[in-house]
This record gives sequence, structure tokens and C-alpha cells, in this order.
Amino acid sequence: MDSLDQLEDIAAFVAVGELGSLARAGKQLGIPVAMVSKRLTALERWTGTKLAVRGGRSVQLTDEGQIYFARAKPLITAVHSAYSETVAAAASAQGRLVVAMPPDFGNSWISPLLGDFIRAHPAIELELDLCPEGVDPSAMRVDVAIRVGPVHEQSLIARPLGAIPQHCFAAANYLGSAPPLLHPRDLDAHSCILLDTPFGGDLWTFTKGDEKIEVKVAGRLSTNQVQMAHQLVSQGHGIAALPLYPVAFSEAARTSARVLADWQMASIPVYALLPSRLVSPKTKLFIDYLASALSFAHVNAGGDASRRLSRT
Repeated sequence: MDSLDQLEDIAAFVAVGELGSLARAGKQLGIPVAMVSKRLTALERWTGTKLAVRGGRSVQLTDEGQIYFARAKPLITAVHSAYSETVAAAASAQGRLVVAMPPDFGNSWISPLLGDFIRAHPAIELELDLCPEGVDPSAMRVDVAIRVGPVHEQSLIARPLGAIPQHCFAAANYLGSAPPLLHPRDLDAHSCILLDTPFGGDLWTFTKGDEKIEVKVAGRLSTNQVQMAHQLVSQGHGIAALPLYPVAFSEAARTSARVLADWQMASIPVYALLPSRLVSPKTKLFIDYLASALSFAHVNAGGDASRRLSRT
């Protein structure tokens, strides 16, 4: 017998024992009288004992039924209590919420937003796990993971949070002695700083109107942190394709300028990854808050290189 069916049989028996009637038990349980009788018979078959005597409109428990009833009633009461407490907890936004995210994104985008969320939801405790690698929430004990970059795994449940623009940046002291840079193909002659991240790599795609071009770039430096890439750019080590994180995140961003400004690069998608489609109220609150609070479209992209260079 299936354990769930067995539990339902016991619940029907307890209802009959309490109410002394198949009809009243069926009304309480929300099932037909015939189903109550069927469940009672199934329980008697499983125990191998006559538990109740049906007579007219009433039901009397046998001696064995009285003993079984005394044991079974606390079990059913405990099951109902556990269910009620679980539903009540699920309906309220409280408890610990574990969120995983890349360090750069967490420090730049999430940290400034946490104050408003914490003040609005004092019963929620936030645990922020800064992981440089892409996180699979189903493989870790996290409620939600932030992915900056594409999601290729079909098994993951992803909710879009927006997209971060990205552009090419270089410092004036690099461009002053470097070959001309008027077209993406000119990057072949330049030293590029690569981002070893889910959204980075050595194949950079540019569009202008209907024209689209992919350029395979190369360089001696690579990093898995946006902040480090900004610093390498500002120090004059080369050109990098960087997501437009808030300027306040890195002073290095103030010393670099956008190049190839007439060309667009694809924006970087940001997702909230969930381990299950069953989302707790606290998790839903946090994701909804991020979706409304993150404003990737209003990042300061900085000036273009020609204007920066004209001041030097």
C-alpha cells in the first residue's frame, strides 16, 4: 500500500471514530461517503482487524478499533499541525535567504540596494555568498543565484533581471602610442585584456546598423574580475570590453574612455537562477525587488576616447 494512501485511510478512520458516522466524516474530509467506507475497509484489510461496526447511520468502533484510534489520533493531529505550520511559514516572508552572486556584480550592483530591502523586510536574514564561478542553485544550498551572462543549462530555472550594456575601453596613455583604432578590425593590432567570465572571452561582436562583425582578439593579460580589468585598462595595458558597472565601483573607470563608440556590443543578460519552481515568499520578494531596483540603463558609460584625448 502506498504510504500516502495509508495515511489518508488512517485519517478517514480517525474522522469516523471522532464523529461516529461515515456521512459526517465524509463531510468533514470533503469526500463522498462511499470513499470513506472504502478507506475504512482498506485500513481493516491492511491491519487484518475489524476496526468498526457499521449499523444504520452510526458507526461503532470495536475494542481493537478503540486501541488503534487512541494511537492513530495523535498521529493525524501531528500531521495536520505540521501542515498548518508549514503553510503559515511559507506564507510569511521570514527566515534566512541565501543568495549567491559574482563578487564584482555583488559589490557594484547589489550592495547599494540592500539597505532598502532590509529595512522593508526586517524578518528576512540575508546571507550573501560571493562566488566567482557560475553557480548552479540546484547543486548548492542557496535560495537564488545571480548569473551575469547567458544561461545555457536547460535544467536551470531562470528569471531575467535585465541586461548590462558593455563597451570597449582604453586609457589615454595606451592610445597615445598605439596603432589607429577606427574600426573593430583594427583590434588585430592591439593588445586586448580578456575577461575570463561567463560573458567574456576572446570573440568580440560589434554591430553598426545592419553591419555585424566578429573579431577574435588576443592579449597577454586576462582576469576573471571586472574591477581588475578596469585597473589594467587605466594603467595603460590595453583595451577591454567591459560591462558598464557604476562608476563609483571603481576609480579606475574614471581614467579610461570608451573607444569604437560608433559600434555597439551586445548587452550582457542578468538572471536570477532558482533551484525549483516552488519559490518561497522571501525569495520571490527579493527577486521582485531586484527586478524593479536594478537600473542597468542608467549607468554612466564615460566619454569617448577622442574627447578624452583632446583634453590631454
